[in-house]
Amino acid sequence: GDTKLVLFGDGGVGKTSIALRFCKGVFLTKYDPTVEDVFRQHISVNNQVYMLEIIDTAGTDQFAIMREMYIKSGQGFILVFSLVSEATFHAIRQYHQQICSVKESDYPFVMLVGNKADLQNERVITKEQAEQLANELKCPYYETSTKENVNVHMLFEEMVALIHPQDQNTPKHKSKACLLL
Repeated sequence: GDTKLVLFGDGGVGKTSIALRFCKGVFLTKYDPTVEDVFRQHISVNNQVYMLEIIDTAGTDQFAIMREMYIKSGQGFILVFSLVSEATFHAIRQYHQQICSVKESDYPFVMLVGNKADLQNERVITKEQAEQLANELKCPYYETSTKENVNVHMLFEEMVALIHPQDQNTPKHKSKACLLL
């Protein structure tokens, strides 16, 4: 079946840019607020192919009621903030709390993403701050740039590996031995 991933984060942080960069290999220059989009894309992780269904959500509060529905159906959650906006960083905890309460779990499959890493001069959130939050939320942290295509693919690979750890346990040396035969 599909692996359902949900992108959460305030408006303008780059959720759609991340989905588009990963699925279509393009960078969006024009900002067009999302209501809801679903992207589908194959990804190969450790010789296994997964079909990802990536739900790109609205960053505005008027759609907060939809959030619960996305959380119920989603398996993994990518919480995105912008490295050049403090408000979007502080909003992350709220998304995380909602995921934990709807999923009734303290450890949902979550990844924290600081986007717009290419805007170094405008950056207001330090790597230390972000890592501290990731530590608190007990989740991995990645810095991405959809413009320069940094860490976007890696982010989805890691997310798949988190959700499907059973597929990642294939001993490396064994496959090498098979190649020798």
